[in-house]
Amino acid sequence: MVLMQDKKTVNMMFRDIIKNAVRWDESLCLRIFNWNGKRAGDRTMRIFSRIGDGHLYGVIAAALLIFNLNVGRFILQAASFAFAFQISLQKLMKHNIRRQRPCHTISGIRNLVNLPDEFSFPSGHTAGAFIMAVLFSHLYSAFTYPLYVLASLVGFSRVYNGVHYPSDVIFGAGLGISCGYLSLSLLL
Repeated sequence: MVLMQDKKTVNMMFRDIIKNAVRWDESLCLRIFNWNGKRAGDRTMRIFSRIGDGHLYGVIAAALLIFNLNVGRFILQAASFAFAFQISLQKLMKHNIRRQRPCHTISGIRNLVNLPDEFSFPSGHTAGAFIMAVLFSHLYSAFTYPLYVLASLVGFSRVYNGVHYPSDVIFGAGLGISCGYLSLSLLL
């Protein structure tokens, strides 16, 4: 009987923790979204979101193949493995968790950029940016800090633009870093 009571108490505590985490996530999302409305900031955040679309990664890989074949080959191979892992896990999570985007659930938030798909958790743009930060910082360690700042700005822009919650971005960053290092561990 006492054990059953303890189990109920623990379950209630976990539910309260989750409710508070969701409230915090929604509140922070709304605060960040409300920073928009300034032309230069909005334009800058759209650019950071576009960087996360992935087109730039292909251009960089092609340029590296032209100017430094060995580095280009390595980046292309490492990125292929990392993105294969990341996209597979991301799609699996998005379609099982099915978290609606903040622009669809929070009054006062609208999407300021195009939506790549229906669900928000985790942020694929953020994951991709962190994969590239891991891979390029491995090769060019002098640029580690700017690469991670850029990846973080891609993630921040997704919240600013109303299409992700902060927790989507945090989890996306962890997913990207994990997939980047997994890919490196397979190739080195």
